[in-house]
Amino acid sequence: MTRAGSLVLILGLVAPVALAAGLPPAFRMPSGFTDVPPSNLKYVAFDGVAIDDRGTDGRFHAVPREGHVWTFDVRKPDTRADQAMPLIAASLAGDGWTVVRSEGELVAKKSAGGSTFWYRSYPNSERVVVLEECPPPRKLELAPPAATVEAPSDRDFTFALPFPGGTFVRTAHDPGMIEIKPKGAAQPLFLHPDATKWYALPPDVSSYEFVKVKSAALQLAGWSIEREAIGSDGVVIAHFTKTGRDIWLYDRAAGQESITVADLGAATTAGRLKHDLATEGHVALYGIYFDTDSATPKPESETTLRNILQLLQSDPSLQLEIEGHTDDTGAAAHNEQLSAGRAGSVQAWLTAHGIAAGRLTVHGYGATKPVADNHTPEGRARNRRVELRRRS
Repeated sequence: MTRAGSLVLILGLVAPVALAAGLPPAFRMPSGFTDVPPSNLKYVAFDGVAIDDRGTDGRFHAVPREGHVWTFDVRKPDTRADQAMPLIAASLAGDGWTVVRSEGELVAKKSAGGSTFWYRSYPNSERVVVLEECPPPRKLELAPPAATVEAPSDRDFTFALPFPGGTFVRTAHDPGMIEIKPKGAAQPLFLHPDATKWYALPPDVSSYEFVKVKSAALQLAGWSIEREAIGSDGVVIAHFTKTGRDIWLYDRAAGQESITVADLGAATTAGRLKHDLATEGHVALYGIYFDTDSATPKPESETTLRNILQLLQSDPSLQLEIEGHTDDTGAAAHNEQLSAGRAGSVQAWLTAHGIAAGRLTVHGYGATKPVADNHTPEGRARNRRVELRRRS
């Protein structure tokens, strides 16, 4: 999943709506050109288009514009598209448009009815785009995740509601894993999801609108947006690490919306750690995050570190070995040193927060104790971990 490098017209999730019945406001078909048959006219309630405009350096630059978007054909019988462009430019100028560019492509701008309109076409194509600038027609408001873990629900997540107008379809509990690549990370995470909620979307939602609306709502609720993708489907990946929570969200629109949540914070609460240590003797942690080849925990590791701290504070007799593990990429000696450094940094954080050093030992095992296949990205991600082991 990669973020789109520029804004493009996206129609993959769109069905025509009422406004598509006619040509866009402020545009009049040039004299002698054919009317647009309904089958050639498409309307999107909200989308993004990169339209050339002249910058302060005198050169043309693709400037992102967003709003209502129409695409249709402008055709004159027995006239090539490149021959038609000067005629269209003259017609636009006579109808109150300002021609911004006429070489390479035709770009024009017009203010009408309190709105700004943009026209774009290319010399060898009859297809044109008209955009009316406007904000998203729909808005979503989200409450941030609470300080305590919410009770499971067969309906909506309380902190991750569907796109406006979406209707609940089902809840799925998939035993598989989801791949998430955090912003700026060289390596992906593979996480076990708690659940996925499926929703039917309104028929006129573009992937561009989906991503813009969902990202804006999540950011306002305190989430960090780790990744966006706009294409035939829309994807938003977000991370919440406030109020003692550590939640990953994978939100995708592809015909239907699917919201997948992996709550790592809930998996490492002091009570959960105590139970796993009592029953298994050890527990693997994936909520302590490191940059590639770094032994310094990233700030978003705070939730898991504080859960370990609470575990140790609640049981003064508990003694732990903190283990560092890597995948098998790189030299064995380097992996052993890196894993020991990561375990040591967890120990240092805990002792800095009041835990006696004698209760903690550290060991770096490198790649010698894999829990998954190092020949797959998923397996390598599972092997990169910190473990806690009860000392007898």
